[in-house]
Amino acid sequence: MKQNKKIKSMVLVLCIWLLVLMIIIVMSVVHISRLDSFSAVNKEAEVRAKWSARAGIQYAVDIITQNPTSFNDSYYILQKFKGSGKRQVSPESYFSLYVYNPNIEQVENGISDESSKINLLTASDKQISELLKVSPDTVKQNFNISGLETLSGFTDSKSLKELKASEYYAKNIRIIASDSQLSLEDCFGEDINLNGILDWNENDGAVFPPSDNADGRLETGLLHYSTLYSYERNIDRDGEPRININFASEADLSDILEISLSEAMWIVENSPYESVAELFPVNIVPEDFNSDINNTASSQKANQVKLNEDGTEEIISAPLSVQTLRRIFNKITVLDDSIIPGKVNINTAGKKVLAAFLGITEEQADKVIKKRDSLITGFYSPAEIFSAGVLDFQQFKDILGKLTVQGNVFTIVSVGMCNDSNVSHTVEATVDVSSMTPNYLYWREY
Repeated sequence: MKQNKKIKSMVLVLCIWLLVLMIIIVMSVVHISRLDSFSAVNKEAEVRAKWSARAGIQYAVDIITQNPTSFNDSYYILQKFKGSGKRQVSPESYFSLYVYNPNIEQVENGISDESSKINLLTASDKQISELLKVSPDTVKQNFNISGLETLSGFTDSKSLKELKASEYYAKNIRIIASDSQLSLEDCFGEDINLNGILDWNENDGAVFPPSDNADGRLETGLLHYSTLYSYERNIDRDGEPRININFASEADLSDILEISLSEAMWIVENSPYESVAELFPVNIVPEDFNSDINNTASSQKANQVKLNEDGTEEIISAPLSVQTLRRIFNKITVLDDSIIPGKVNINTAGKKVLAAFLGITEEQADKVIKKRDSLITGFYSPAEIFSAGVLDFQQFKDILGKLTVQGNVFTIVSVGMCNDSNVSHTVEATVDVSSMTPNYLYWREY
């Protein structure tokens, strides 16, 4: 009897353990099932975020390429992005485009024009030193971009494909910091990951790297104002090659530029030119640029003539007026290269870039920005910068050939997200939109 009770007790204990084991197995299966379900949902969210971010890039490229003229009017393009905010891709996901605006030291919706930055391949030591607030000698001794010199001669002989092949140096621009004797603060500021956003570890003092001042504002460094991608197509506002005033005939100048033969003769007589600025009179004043550029396209000026002793008339040369020069400026050049690297776009450059590149103070750069913002479509041509009243004629002459109002290369950062999760996906793309088919120079996803 006692033996039976003992057996029954053991069976009962065994049954209890089996029941517990079964409960554990069932709970494990349920847990695994829930994990699989969560993983599937999370994976689906990742895919949605990824394709939403890519959709954002395509959306931006579409807007850029819808520019109403073949001339890449970057001022118009950037205005199109103001207030763009987030865009819903589907009921479950959306994308948002953002760019760090160094003028207001905040992240805002939009894209960035690479020609709004200083090109490290073509910039002078003085221009880089102005950005860093150090002496040119310090830059010359410590700023090493020797690894980038293979791109410094980027002209017609180097295709965009070759440039793309060198993107290791271009967007992995951090190599400059590691190969130079500049501090991380000089190169990156507080934005150590170059994402344009004030992350938690960039606003905590010295608790976690990088060291920062915890003032709630993102302090930027050299790399936020520099690029390797900026270049200008040597074309006019109609997408046609500019005419080289050093080699064009009087007849071609008169016909193509719609100027008088007297003015064409004057251009030929005074050639060769190192800069188009040499066409302007030395006594120009900012007020010469006050009239509406659209009203300068008047009928062709009459030829200047002199009466010879025999009673016949002879056409003589005559200089061009400032108004005529303003009208034809975007049609003329002194270079045969179809691609000119390193020009800075005065319609999109910020205060620090304008000050460093033009060799003026930040207060004077503010005047340039105020002047361009007062114009409906920004500066019509690089020559219009004289209207801001911050350059003397020699400065104007020296810098004019290095300025542009075109934007050929843009960087787009698109973040895709899902409405019901914290999953996000970021795509950063740099694209050349100067041809019929957009050419992606750089693509990074993270």
